Parts: sequence; structure tokens; C-alpha cells
Amino acid sequence: SGDIYSLGQVIAWATGVNPIPNVSPKVVEPWSGIVEPMTRLDSGSRIQTIAQLLVSLDKMVRLLGVSSWS
Repeated sequence: SGDIYSLGQVIAWATGVNPIPNVSPKVVEPWSGIVEPMTRLDSGSRIQTIAQLLVSLDKMVRLLGVSSWS
């Protein structure tokens, strides 16, 4: 869960948001749908596994209209 949180912070940084430790970053769509559940302060309510992250990424990609990203 800690690695997922850290990756969420890195994604936030890559989108132009300066992450603050122990604060969920506010990022723009479509990234907010991924970063927000990755960086929730309550570790039990965060994305817990890479498999869950991949499902969320797949949903985001489909919403963007990308037919295949793998």
C-alpha cells in the first residue's frame, strides 16, 4: 500500500502538482480518478494492489476512448 501511495504522489508530480506529504494531491481529470484512490490518507481505503491499479487504469483509458493500450 505504501508503494501504491508513493506512485500516486509521483503521478501527481508528473501532472504538475507539487505533492505535500500526508495530503492527498488535487490533480486534473483524468488523473484524479487514479491518483485520488492511490493517495488516500486512510491506507485501508486506498488501492491496495497492482491488480486493482491496473483495473483502474484500464477504466481510465477506456473513458478516454483508447481502444488498446497493452
